[in-house]
Order: sequence, then C-alpha cells, then structure tokens
Amino acid sequence: MSTEEKREYMKLMVSEWQQSGKSKKQYCRENDLNYAKFQYWIKRSKEESMDMGHFVELKESTRDCSVEIIYPNGVRLKSKQILSLFHS
Repeated sequence: MSTEEKREYMKLMVSEWQQSGKSKKQYCRENDLNYAKFQYWIKRSKEESMDMGHFVELKESTRDCSVEIIYPNGVRLKSKQILSLFHS
C-alpha cells in the first residue's frame, strides 16, 4: 500500500470511528488496528481539518439571511441576521 493509499485508508477509519459511537479502543480491537497508530491518525486528521479553514467574503444583501459557523471542535455559532454582526 502506497503512502497516499494508507493516508486515505486511515482517514476513512477515523471517519468511520467518529460515526460509530464506539470508544477508540473498542473500534481498534474490532478493526484490528494498532491503538497508538490510530491515536496518531486521529490527531493528524484534526490538524488537517484545521488547516483547511479559510475566510470567505460576505456581501451585503437586502434580504433577510442567516449564517451558521461550525468550528472544528464542534462549537456552532448561529446568527439570524448576519449583517447585525458587522454593523455597530
């Protein structure tokens, strides 16, 4: 398995674990994964998702709008009228 294939495989395993509701140890046992390596890939997965963040331009609109920002740690920020965030 190439390095890229291994990376994609581990990303898939991390994603499946997150959706499984199982503990890391239980998931590793059931999928014959090395626990320490799995911990490494979880950490790496979090770091990669943090690197993907970027700013987007928000243009003023005359119609009502809302926005929801979801941070990598799961915190959600919702606003029914986004323009109220920028006007004093």
